[in-house]
Formats: sequence, C-alpha cells, structure tokens
Amino acid sequence: MARAVSWSELPLNLVPEDIYKTQLIPGGKQAIYTLCHRPGFPVLKVGKKYIIPRDKLRDWIEKQTCD
Repeated sequence: MARAVSWSELPLNLVPEDIYKTQLIPGGKQAIYTLCHRPGFPVLKVGKKYIIPRDKLRDWIEKQTCD
C-alpha cells in the first residue's frame, strides 16, 4: 500500500495511475478507469489521457460519502 499523503502534497491534476498508487479511491486500476466513464465523475479526457483535477476529485469524494 502506498504511503498516506495529504491533499496539498498531490499535484493539481491527477491521472488514474496517481489515484491507484495513493489509494485515494480503493480498488484496482480498472475500477478507477471505470469511474472515469461514470457520469458525474470529475474527469477531462485529453486525447487518450484522463486528467482528474485534485480539488474536484476531493469534492466528488465528499459528496459520495454517507454521513
């Protein structure tokens, strides 16, 4: 498992590999790519590359979390 990081240590824009390595979202690489196709997930597709803005991802995770 990757070491825990704070949000401020992460780059402003992430790629699925970053999310996988840091375990921001538990699961395998394929699960993260599946999320990239899910409506409402904060992702930009540039060519074949998926870019996930760090702050938008944090907001999305907070909205998905049950109280």
